[in-house]
Amino acid sequence: MTAALYERLGQTYQEARRADPRIADLFAPVSDLLAMLPGATTRPVMIPEDCHDGFVQAFWKRPHALLDPEVRSSMALFGRMQSEDVDDRIQRLRADLEDGTWKERNQALLGASSVDLAHRLVVWTRPA
Repeated sequence: MTAALYERLGQTYQEARRADPRIADLFAPVSDLLAMLPGATTRPVMIPEDCHDGFVQAFWKRPHALLDPEVRSSMALFGRMQSEDVDDRIQRLRADLEDGTWKERNQALLGASSVDLAHRLVVWTRPA
């Protein structure tokens, strides 16, 4: 994944956090976890294109699924956002999918079979 793509993904997350600060507490900063677990390490968790879990990033290659309210209904991210903000983002996604904007913006993703979307596995062994 390119640095520009990481930057855009980060901007999208920051935009969502600004729209509704309740989103900010969905994910603990990895640095906070590492501070609590001396000697812990992290490993990237690659998200495959056909990930069947229900978290938002599982649909990175199937964004059309996010148009379905039933798919979104179990996602904490959408549950914590104001409904008007969700509606606005879904309308923008729908428009971007219909006019090809989404595909154009995400060319770097289209050939990938898995991506690093900043999910981390924290590995720690309790001291004896």
